[in-house]
Amino acid sequence: MVLNVRTYQKVEVRETDTVGSVGYVVAMLCGGMMECPEMYYSDYQLIFADSEREALDKYNKLNNCSYFYGAIVCKLSEAGFCDDYNYLKYKRNLSGCVDE
Repeated sequence: MVLNVRTYQKVEVRETDTVGSVGYVVAMLCGGMMECPEMYYSDYQLIFADSEREALDKYNKLNNCSYFYGAIVCKLSEAGFCDDYNYLKYKRNLSGCVDE
């Protein structure tokens, strides 16, 4: 699934087999360290849950998060569009501050 999250950039969102009444796009919030001070999102996933807290818990458990954790990027509306949450707060760093 490719989703434009109001940034004029398309990001890859991986679908999961989670169950719930609301769809949330959740991504890992990374950065904030001396070697990579800029905050950025990575590993976008579509998580279905009944609340924001449940969506975050499911994301963190599915991805075995222990240092960086999931953050809700947006909530899908009934029409399937993304209602923006935090995305504009932290711009996506395409390099991800990761040495390849």
